[in-house]
Amino acid sequence: MPPEQPTNNPTEPRPRFQFTLRTLICVVTGCCLLCSAVTWAGEVAVMVLFGVAGLLLFVASVRKRQLDLAVAAVICWLMVGLIAPSGECGSGSYTVPITVTIVDARTKAPIPGAVVQVSVRRPVAGTAETGTDGVAKVRATLRYHTHSVNWPLRDSGTKAWVEFRSRSIRVDAEGYKPFCATLADVMGADVWNYDELPLPPVEIELHPK
Repeated sequence: MPPEQPTNNPTEPRPRFQFTLRTLICVVTGCCLLCSAVTWAGEVAVMVLFGVAGLLLFVASVRKRQLDLAVAAVICWLMVGLIAPSGECGSGSYTVPITVTIVDARTKAPIPGAVVQVSVRRPVAGTAETGTDGVAKVRATLRYHTHSVNWPLRDSGTKAWVEFRSRSIRVDAEGYKPFCATLADVMGADVWNYDELPLPPVEIELHPK
């Protein structure tokens, strides 16, 4: 009698990994803890990861018709909205003192009695007269701008600056040719960081008539 052949039982397929909301909560919690320890660049990367993950989960939910995948995709997109930064901008007028020294272009001697004006097109934004040392302190009204970027996990701070554009400076003194230039040319910049105020002193040379 031939020996009985062993029966080969087909191996049962291993259970595939099932995505659950519990797993999603663990992943989201871990990502949030990671975000709290990284820089703004890391937060941007996490936003991108959440966005891509939400898109992949949504496509998988449509193909497999699983509601939990669709819920996970919505949660990922909500996380993108929570991590995204918010910005605020503001502007106004700000009066700053400008110390100007007026000297003779040839002798470098200070010129007393020179009138220094900072203008906004036609209206005068500030005026002063030099003393015996050739120094005048003009209080000029400049444009003031602020811009803040707030991340949900940290405050990135506020940037503020004053603007020299559309401002001009004019100097008149007896026996000298009038001097006129933009304030940006005199200061060597279009804007100035608010944290670096007060403005440094400037020197202007006048040529005799």
